[in-house]
Amino acid sequence: MSDANLLIILSIIFPLFGLHASEGKAVMEVQEVGQFQPHMLDHPFKGCPTNSLCKEQMGSLRQRWLKAIRSPKPAVAEAFRKKQGMPIKIWTRDTLLRHPSLITWDSFCPKHNPKPSSEGLINTDEKIYISEVFSTDLSLIGKTYKEGPQVLLNRLYLLEDKKVVTYLIPRAEAPLFIENKKLYFTIEEEGSYFGLEVARDGKLGITATSLPKNFPDEIKCPEALAKAFQKGIINQKLYQGFFCKALWDRTKKKYATMAIGWSCN
Repeated sequence: MSDANLLIILSIIFPLFGLHASEGKAVMEVQEVGQFQPHMLDHPFKGCPTNSLCKEQMGSLRQRWLKAIRSPKPAVAEAFRKKQGMPIKIWTRDTLLRHPSLITWDSFCPKHNPKPSSEGLINTDEKIYISEVFSTDLSLIGKTYKEGPQVLLNRLYLLEDKKVVTYLIPRAEAPLFIENKKLYFTIEEEGSYFGLEVARDGKLGITATSLPKNFPDEIKCPEALAKAFQKGIINQKLYQGFFCKALWDRTKKKYATMAIGWSCN
């Protein structure tokens, strides 16, 4: 297959991958992909997710991460996280599309994809993308990429002894229980599962998977949590709403109440 034919095929399979810079907007440029390989049916670069903007080095890093979490020993993935970081999904805007350390997709949510104006133009400043960043610590993401209008992080609000405590959490994830003031998640990544602990300061830890004695149960939101969540929203178009759940605290052996936002998945 000629390189010319390969580029035509890839431009059809990955329309976002071949966008050009327009009116000063930062978008990804086409990279040289070389001779056709079977993985190119999913993405030009091995390890990159389907339909994503993803550099070759990020595909390689992601491949090594997937190998680590497929190990039966959680310590292997934890050692990788400490050294290379682990993928955390956040939301970003147009100016971050060119960032070489991010893997980016269009969001599934209609609310994040503004409709064209009467002139047929889309205000890309309002568009919100899903991005994946490798980090050893959740709190470092906001510092590294400057959290604000262009970088949007997900937060959980926990009501504890009449006081609201805030946690940074990965996008589209919800905890199963609390232990020693850490939120515990079970994360699925391409058919592999691992446990993830998130501390109040954003520190992470990969563990074995575990099931709670009592699963979270949806409840009516207390006024304090509703007010805290609404006050904490940086971008009003990020969420479609929020809900509250009773979350079992293994250490205190009682329920706490959490509030978390939802978009469309």
